[in-house]
Amino acid sequence: MKQEVSSAQEAHKMLVSSYQRQLSELESIQSQIDSSESVIEIKQQYCTAMERELVKMAGIRHPVRQLPAEVLQCIFESACDLSTLEHIENRIITAIRLSHVCCRWRSIAISTPRMWSTFCLPLEDSETQISPFWNLVLSRIKHAPAHIVLWDVGIAGFKPKLTTYNLQKLGIIDRLEIHLVSAAFFNQFATPSPLSGVHANTLAVETTSTEDDDDELELPDDFEWDLGKFVTCFPTVTSLELRERCGLRFSPSAGLARITSLALTSMLNVDIFLILSNLIQLEALEVRGGTLRQPMAGREPSSSLRKLVISKCNSDSSWLSQLSLPQLMTFVYDAEDSAEHCFSFVQNNQSITTLWVLGSCDINATFAHTAPRILSYGTGDGFAHLYKRKSPKAEGIFPYLKELALDTMMEDLTLVEFEGIVKGRCIPLTHPQSKLAPSASPLHSLIIIRKEDGDMPEPWRNSDLFQSATRHITSNFNWKGEERLVLSWV
Repeated sequence: MKQEVSSAQEAHKMLVSSYQRQLSELESIQSQIDSSESVIEIKQQYCTAMERELVKMAGIRHPVRQLPAEVLQCIFESACDLSTLEHIENRIITAIRLSHVCCRWRSIAISTPRMWSTFCLPLEDSETQISPFWNLVLSRIKHAPAHIVLWDVGIAGFKPKLTTYNLQKLGIIDRLEIHLVSAAFFNQFATPSPLSGVHANTLAVETTSTEDDDDELELPDDFEWDLGKFVTCFPTVTSLELRERCGLRFSPSAGLARITSLALTSMLNVDIFLILSNLIQLEALEVRGGTLRQPMAGREPSSSLRKLVISKCNSDSSWLSQLSLPQLMTFVYDAEDSAEHCFSFVQNNQSITTLWVLGSCDINATFAHTAPRILSYGTGDGFAHLYKRKSPKAEGIFPYLKELALDTMMEDLTLVEFEGIVKGRCIPLTHPQSKLAPSASPLHSLIIIRKEDGDMPEPWRNSDLFQSATRHITSNFNWKGEERLVLSWV
C-alpha cells in the first residue's frame, strides 16, 4: 500500500513539474506574441504614415488627383468637346481613353453621361465593327440629350442597319445630323422609315461630298428639296439646318407649322417671303452662302420672326425694304453689296435690338441715327466712329449699347482703334485710363471676329488693356476658320 502511495506521489510530482514547464513555455510564447503585436502595431502606424506621405507626394507630382469628382467631370466633358471640334468621331475615342486611365477616372467617366452623348454612326461600316461601341454608348448615355451623326444615308442596305441600331431607344436626340450620299435621296424619305419614331429636336441634313462625286450624274438646274414632304417623317423636329446647292419647295404639310428655326446654307433661289408664308411659327431664319430670289410684288407675310441672318449671299438685297417684321429683335447682315438697303429696313423695324452689319462698309454713324437704341451692334469698318466724341462729356453713338462686335476678317483693327474703343466704351469710369462718358455704362462684352489660324498681325494683343481683360473663345460652326474672341472688363 505504501509503495503504491509513493508511486502515485512520484507521478504527481512529475505531472506538476511538466505543468510548470509548459506554463513557463506558454508565458515565454505569450511574451513573444505581445512583442510581435507591438511590432505589428508599430509597422501599421508606419504604413499609415507612409500612405499619407505617398498621397501628399502624389498630389505634388500629379495635382489633378486632388481635384473633386465634379471638377474632373467638367474637365472630361471639355476634353471631349475639344476632340469633337477636330472630328466628331474622336469624341468617343477620347471618352474611352479617359475611362481607362485608372479606377477612379473610370468611375467618374461612366457616371458622366454627356461624355458619351455624341456618337457617329457610319452606315457604310459593318455592324460587327460599330455595334460594340454603339451598345457602350447606349448603356452610358442615360438621359443626357444625344447628338447623333448618321453618315452614308442612302447607300445600299442602310435601312436594315438603322433598324438594328434602333435610334428609338434614345429618349431625346437633341441634334440629329444626316449626311446623304446623294442630294436626290432627300425627297425619297417616306413614312414609315427606320427613323420613324425618333424624337429629335434639331435636324441637320447635307450631302456628303467625296472624291468620286465627279462620276455621278449631276442634278438638274431646277432640282429642289421638298421640305413639306420631308418634315412629315420627323414629327418632333422644330429646328432644321439644310446645306445643299439646290432650291427649296414647300408641299402642303401640317409639319411645316412646327418649325421654329430654319438655317439654310449654300441653297439657291431662296425666297424669304415664301418661307415666312409657309412656316408660320418661324422665329429664327438664317440664310448663308446661297442666292436669294427677288420676291413677287404684293406679298406681305405675317410672321413671328425674331431673328434674321443674311450672310454672304450673292444677290441684291433691295427687297429688304419691302419686308416688315414687327417682332424682329436680331438682324445680322453680311453681304458684299452695299448695306444701304438695310437703312429703311432697320428704320421700319424699330423692334430690332441686336444689329450686326458686317463686312467692309463704313456706315456706323448712319445706323446710329437710324437705330440709336440698339443694345448689340456689329460692324466691319469705321471703328473710329465707335469711340470718338465731340467732347469728353458727350455720349457718342449708340449710348445704350451693351455688346459690340468688330469684324476684322476684312478690315484690320489697329492698336489705336482697339485702345480707343476699350477706353471710351468698355472699361468702367473708375479705371485710371477710362474715357467713358459720365452718363454712359461700360459694355458688357467686346467681340472680335478674327481668322482662326491667326496668320494676320494683331498689334492690339500687345496692349496692357487686352492683357487685363477676361477672355474666352467661341467658334462659328457655320463658317470654318472664323473665331470669336470675347473680351470683358466688367
